Formats: sequence, C-alpha cells, structure tokens
Amino acid sequence: MDDGRLRGGTFEGDVTALEFTKALFLDKRTVHPATFDAVNSACLVFDGRLVVNNRFRTNDDCIFAAGPFTKYSRKYRSSCDFSKVCSVESGQLLAQSVLPLFDPLAPLSVVGDQDVPEFERAATCVARITPALQYLSISRPDTQAWPKVLQTPTAEAAGGSTKLFRMFLDSYSSVAAIACLSEPGHQDLDNLGCLYNLHEKYLNNLVARHNEGLIPDFYEYATGSHDHVLVLSWGGLPTTLLLRGMFLML
Repeated sequence: MDDGRLRGGTFEGDVTALEFTKALFLDKRTVHPATFDAVNSACLVFDGRLVVNNRFRTNDDCIFAAGPFTKYSRKYRSSCDFSKVCSVESGQLLAQSVLPLFDPLAPLSVVGDQDVPEFERAATCVARITPALQYLSISRPDTQAWPKVLQTPTAEAAGGSTKLFRMFLDSYSSVAAIACLSEPGHQDLDNLGCLYNLHEKYLNNLVARHNEGLIPDFYEYATGSHDHVLVLSWGGLPTTLLLRGMFLML
C-alpha cells in the first residue's frame, strides 16, 4: 500500500481467516428521496414501489408505468419482481396497454381483471466492476432457487481466480440462469444468450460431462471449435448443417 491504495486484506472470524485481493460491497437498491417526493406530490399510491394494476395503470387513470420502480397491487397476490424481468418485454406489455387509448382499432388487452401478465424472456444485466472485470447475468423472471448449479472453475480449483462461470438448471434440467465474472472480452452475450432455456441434453450432456470433470472452463466450452453434424428434415427432405464453435437454439 505504498501509494495509499488498498491491495488486499484479511477477514478474521471466530473460526477462520479469509485472505482476499478484491472485495465487492453490494447493497439493495432503494428509492431516491427526490423520486419519492415526485410520486407523493402526484398523489400516486406508493408501497415501497409505485403501485400499478395488471395493465400498468396507476391510481391516476392518465399515468402508466412499468419497470423496476413499479410493483403490482397487493390485491393480485403476485410475487413478480419487476427488477428481475426483461425491461423490453415489460415495455412491450405497457405499450399494448396504452396503444388502444390512441388507436381505436388496436387490439384490447386480453388479461383478466384478476390476472397478471406472464413474463418469459430472460432478464440480462451487464455491469463493469473494474476496467478488467465484468459481470454478466442472464436469468428467468422468477424468484425461486434453482436446484442444480454448475460452476467452472470449481470451488476447489478457483483459488484466487476472478474468472467464474455459473450455470443454474431448473428441475427439468433446462438452463434457467447464467452468471459470469471475467474480463469483458470473454463474454459473448449473443452466444451465451442462446443457452437460455435449453435442456442440458442439447448441450452434449452438459451435467454428466461437468460432473466427470470433462469441462474445466465453460467459456472455452461455449466458444471453442466444436464440429457437430445436425440432420434436420423439412418436407421429408433431409438437410445437413455443420455447426462450428457455437450454440444454436432451434
């Protein structure tokens, strides 16, 4: 620490001591006081977040809202967390609710009075932690814990490495979420996004290969030069495709 900058340290507890070279401190996002004052001055219902109905309308009929600053009214008994859904998908649903106000020919929403829309698209988050370290998260809009977690490098082999790749599988062995920590150049969002919702069997028996130690690095596995022959059939005529170094979602 010759230049006054902290290079590392040690967390000491009653049982063990943990040395570290990097420390990240995260806290839950809260609503800025100025934002709360604006909502309160407009006489809008606020319950930790701006309350909306199942058509994204607030208690003021002229004000619609969507996104992580909003939440469904308690009457729907919904556990939906808008901070964990795809912002593009929620914006599209908001547009579908607002459009009939401007276009009489636009189709009306088919959501029932007590139903809430279902979100299916993956929520993607990219954060640059340091100039040489980037975090990427691709996950389903759910709040449940996934039963299977695959990680490279493994906890035993990670050591002081800052390169981490975790894949979360649901009870049906489909990819439900991905979490990556590495240098920015290692994260190909378009390619990694194709893994979302794929069954592990489509990834060459991913679980079995990982458990056998045949996949030491998911980054190399996702971007490596692998040749696979895929035979498809359209109208009874077989078509052969050669896939090289990529995941393809069909």
